[in-house]
Amino acid sequence: MHPRHNRRWWRDAVARWQQSALTAGQFAVANNICPDNFRWWRREIAREQAPAPAAEHLQLVRVDVTGLASVGDCVQAATAVLPPQMVLAHVGPAELRIAVGTDVAYVGALIAAIGQAVGPC
Repeated sequence: MHPRHNRRWWRDAVARWQQSALTAGQFAVANNICPDNFRWWRREIAREQAPAPAAEHLQLVRVDVTGLASVGDCVQAATAVLPPQMVLAHVGPAELRIAVGTDVAYVGALIAAIGQAVGPC
């Protein structure tokens, strides 16, 4: 039975592999590591080390909701399970699934167009 390893151990193993001249599969076999586990942890460590988006690429937009007879008329709770890189927005009867990173100006124009098309709730 193989021992369980913690995240630090896997980070160190990935670093050792990156310094080696071996393929990932060769490294795994040479170090008695399950190749599938090593592949998963390589991806996990890469995601962990990926740089965060630069602040200059992020923009907050103000959303004002006015004129509703009641909140339940137009706004519904999100019941769908979405991947973490998606945002769910309800605009009148429309449900928008927006990928994180979508151009903010485009999303704003889309929401404004939908709002004009459907009119008041």
